[in-house]
Amino acid sequence: MPAGAIIQGAVMELYMYDNSGSGQIDVNINKLTRSWLEGTMNGSGNPDGATWLRPDGTGPGWSTDGGDYDPTVEATTTITSGDFSWYSWNLPSTLAQGWLDDPSSYYGILLKASDEASSSLDGIFYSTEYADTNYSPKITIYYTIP
Repeated sequence: MPAGAIIQGAVMELYMYDNSGSGQIDVNINKLTRSWLEGTMNGSGNPDGATWLRPDGTGPGWSTDGGDYDPTVEATTTITSGDFSWYSWNLPSTLAQGWLDDPSSYYGILLKASDEASSSLDGIFYSTEYADTNYSPKITIYYTIP
């Protein structure tokens, strides 16, 4: 990203390849507010990275189980059971500009069902670890240079 860029907007895209449950649900994006460690585990065993209870798998816990995040919803999209395709979230320019202006404040984002209590749908999305890079997560940033 060029120095001094002014972000006009950003779009994040994820490919949902499976789900459990039925119906539709709104999935929100919230900013994480604490650093965490990406682990290498896939399945059971001793965690070496973030878990539901701990940001690093072993140390002090999150302030809130599942992760520490800002309650402000940054973006929302609706996912549908059985509709295995790309889903996109239009991120506000202020969110992406904040990451650019102060990278040390960026801890990532949290995907969270808008109504976890009544949701009967869980979407499963490909990550960067999936072998076919055609389905890797994408972020497109629109910017201008003054």
